[in-house]
Amino acid sequence: MKQKRIFWITGSSFIDVDLPIVPKINENFDITWIVIRQQDCWFPETELLDTFQKHSINGIVLNIPGRLRSFASFKVFFKLIKMIERSNPDVCYVNYLGVPYLWPLLLCSTYDSNKIIYPCHDFMDHVGVKNRNIYSLIKRIIFKKVNHFQFFSRTQQKLFLQKYPRKSTFYAPLYLKGFGNPVERSSQKEKIQFLFFGSIRENKGIEYLIEAGNRLYETYPDKFSIKICGGCSYWEELSKKIKHNNCFDLHIRRIENQEIPQIFANTDYLLLPYLDVTQSGPLLISYFYRVPVIASDHEGFREYIEDGVTGFLHKNKSVDEMVSIMSKIIEGKVEDSYIKENLEKFIQNEISIEEIQKKYEIGLTSI
Repeated sequence: MKQKRIFWITGSSFIDVDLPIVPKINENFDITWIVIRQQDCWFPETELLDTFQKHSINGIVLNIPGRLRSFASFKVFFKLIKMIERSNPDVCYVNYLGVPYLWPLLLCSTYDSNKIIYPCHDFMDHVGVKNRNIYSLIKRIIFKKVNHFQFFSRTQQKLFLQKYPRKSTFYAPLYLKGFGNPVERSSQKEKIQFLFFGSIRENKGIEYLIEAGNRLYETYPDKFSIKICGGCSYWEELSKKIKHNNCFDLHIRRIENQEIPQIFANTDYLLLPYLDVTQSGPLLISYFYRVPVIASDHEGFREYIEDGVTGFLHKNKSVDEMVSIMSKIIEGKVEDSYIKENLEKFIQNEISIEEIQKKYEIGLTSI
């Protein structure tokens, strides 16, 4: 007999977060999985329906017909709240902000708010985040009214409990993100390949990476390459910082999923010189393909990287330290096999799907 009945609500942005987890949780819990798709959702509805059927999940897709603040969207959220009230599940796990209607409707409904779990991805907003007033307001309401929270980062959990010490929390990390099986590395490799992957925003520290590349090129002009892959709204401004075009392989655009396995197959180290971090999708993709990471020394990265053991950490905004680490790699002074063996052990012991499933189930049964 399965344990608790759970309404599991997932928004478009978090389908990739919940996709590997919900089928595992459904083995021991009675899940009704509700996926709310916005018009620009990247994940096809047909694939969701196939997932429901494959794993014998009671699944429902609710499509938002227009803009989130439209009356049509309000009707979708109102329908969802009525479903929750009628079913009265033991737990309502809501991985979605649903601005502006979902949370006001849910918290004003007849459903017991003490049964709600909110998985918090970002307790603290990122550096340089703009136009987040409504999102910050909704989060403050959730933090005040909801009693149970999941965190994907121990650092974020610690910060949250400093402000809300009486709240109930549990930790379960994000699972690795893959986009197809790893492929064979190109036999034409002649240079050390560094990679920056992901959307380029103000908090990603890309200008420090560019400066590191400029300096390294003056010493090792033919021994390395830095591939930069991701969309950017202000690349014209950033591109002016590049002094040596020959060491940069630029793909400033949206990267299609089918391109990702080959990109990581040809990469030696992923570079994440972020100015701040909660959790990192590119790091999880990199670990899926067993590519070690060089990152800024933030607590969020220290959860995943042991300096000199599973990867490398440098001081935030320190081009000198970044250059020093990359130079050692280029000169062959780093035992890559040692780093990759330790990385594999970390993945199996800490962030395998089995270990993450255990953490979820402990948290879900605790309320």
